[in-house]
Amino acid sequence: MPYQILISHATEDFNVASQIQQALEEDGFTCSRWQPESAQTVPESATNPFDKSDALVLILSAAMPDSVLVRSQVEHALASNKEIIPFRINASPLPKHLEFYLSSAHWLETSTPPQPEDMRRLVSAVRHLMGLDRPHLTKKAVASIVFGLVGVFVLGILFGPLAIILGRNELKSMASGRSSERGRKYAWMGIVLGFLALLGWIALMIRWWYTGINPSQELIKWLQGT
Repeated sequence: MPYQILISHATEDFNVASQIQQALEEDGFTCSRWQPESAQTVPESATNPFDKSDALVLILSAAMPDSVLVRSQVEHALASNKEIIPFRINASPLPKHLEFYLSSAHWLETSTPPQPEDMRRLVSAVRHLMGLDRPHLTKKAVASIVFGLVGVFVLGILFGPLAIILGRNELKSMASGRSSERGRKYAWMGIVLGFLALLGWIALMIRWWYTGINPSQELIKWLQGT
C-alpha cells in the first residue's frame, strides 16, 4: 500500500505544491493537498486530511499565513508522531511558534524558485523518513532463489515456474519502490535457476519419452526392489 503524503501550502504556492506532488507521485507516493486559510477558529474537519496521511510536507514561504489553523495542524502532526518535512522556498522569517514546533524537524532549504534537484532531495528525504531506503530483503526474493535451487534437483516443472514468477514480482516491487534494491541479485538468481530447472526437466521428460522410459513404472519397480 503506497504511503499517503499531505502537502500543506498557501494558495500563492500552488505551482510549487504541484511540482512536489508530481515528484512524489512519480516515486510511488499518494498525495493530497491542504491549503490553510487565515482563520481565527479551527474547524473540526481541519485535522481530517492529516489523519489519513503518513507525513506532512509543509511549504514555508512569505505567503504561508501566520494562522491558528497552521499551528493546529503542526501540533496535531507532532501529537500523532507523524513526520513533518518543512520545505522552505525563500528566506522569509517564520512565526515564532513555527520555529519552535519545527525545531527538531528535517528542514530542506531550496533555491528560489525550487529546481529539479530540490525536488529530488525532497523525495529522498521523504523516502528516508518513511524507511523506504533501509535494506530490507523481502520473502519473495528469498523464496525465488529457494524454489529455483529446489527445482534444479526435484520437480523443476513445478518449482521452476514458481521461482520465475516470484523473482519477476520482486523486480516489479523494486521498480515501484516497495522493495529494496538489495533483493535484486536474489530475484535474478531465482529467475535464472527457475529457467534452468524448467528447461532441465523438460529435457529429461523428452529423453524419457524418446527412450520409452515410464518414470512412474520405474519408481514402482525401485520401491518394490527396496
